[in-house]
Amino acid sequence: MSDDRTELTREELYKLVWSEPMRVLAPRLGISDAGLAKICRRLKVPRPGRGYWQRLRVGKRDRKPPLRSLPAGAPSTVTIGRTAQTPEPEETGPVAERRRFECRPENQISVPDRVGRYHPLVTQTRLAFRAKRALGYQGSRTPKGLDIDVSRASRRRALRIMDTLIKALERRGMAVSVDEIKGATLVDVGGVSIRIGMEERYRTIWLEPTPEELEDARRYGWAPTRRYERERNGSLALRIHEWLPERQRRTWADGKRQRVETCLNAFVVGLVEVSDSKKIVKLQRQERERRRLEEQIQREEQRRRAERERARIEEFRRQVAAWNEVQQSREYLAALRQAMGDADGGGAKVVLEEWVTWAEGYIEGIDPVKVLASADHEAGGAPGPSAEDARGDLDQDPWI
Repeated sequence: MSDDRTELTREELYKLVWSEPMRVLAPRLGISDAGLAKICRRLKVPRPGRGYWQRLRVGKRDRKPPLRSLPAGAPSTVTIGRTAQTPEPEETGPVAERRRFECRPENQISVPDRVGRYHPLVTQTRLAFRAKRALGYQGSRTPKGLDIDVSRASRRRALRIMDTLIKALERRGMAVSVDEIKGATLVDVGGVSIRIGMEERYRTIWLEPTPEELEDARRYGWAPTRRYERERNGSLALRIHEWLPERQRRTWADGKRQRVETCLNAFVVGLVEVSDSKKIVKLQRQERERRRLEEQIQREEQRRRAERERARIEEFRRQVAAWNEVQQSREYLAALRQAMGDADGGGAKVVLEEWVTWAEGYIEGIDPVKVLASADHEAGGAPGPSAEDARGDLDQDPWI
């Protein structure tokens, strides 16, 4: 069975991991970068640290640790890869494409030590910081520029990072703008506006209680009040200020093994992930709204059908009541005619005959059976639902 496996010695693996980033090397060997890192740890092969390739691109070459020998009997070769019959499916979609793009060495974003010409938005932010300082304000944020909340000591570094990030985003077709009313920095990612910002973290300094507080605590028998102060610690963080139901990464900060400067490519991938998630959330919201409208239309249709049925029942009862009145009226007229035959002639009989004639016409006019038969004769067919009603038009009903 043919396969796509590669057998490497420790020396060959050592040369490979120091020749290109592991996230680029690992797919070519048929494994993940995490799996390749495990193999290096097992064979005691040193690997480049975080930020090595970004520093190498700007001309800073870190010391390369030597490959030390293994104890006697330890394996010195490894077989890497997987069989050709079981390839892992390649990820698709905008996020996967953006991740592959950002992993290429030529697309790595590096922050220079000095900036020749700042981006106009960064220049606007610098001027806003200066104007704020000239007016005597000590705050670390300004609504006139980018959303940067840092101390004065970290301001130059933060501006260099934001300048590099904005230029890289615009090269990738993502426009950056500033909402001065809200003091927000917005990035247009595929038609989705995403708010970002940079801030400097705090550290908490707990203060010792004053003698007065200790005396009060001793006198009244309670614990001294714990007071603290917060001061900037120089650690910067890039944040995506968007809420989504999924647990997605939104913060890239300085840590023990990384700096924000080395996370800009990952931050761009995070922007695309958030944009894709917001599009999915929007489609879900539109689908829920469509279903809500459909349910509302169905409820309205059911209400109209119920109203029409009630109207038909009321009309039927009215016709039954009219028919009963007609039957009683005819019985009364029959009795009245019999009385007229027995009565003597004269003026009273003539008046009574006129009254009976009028009553017979009135009864013919209110007889529901004859009224419906007359309407059927004029319409040329049996009474029933019209063509519009058959098509679902509930506003037209020949019975009401």
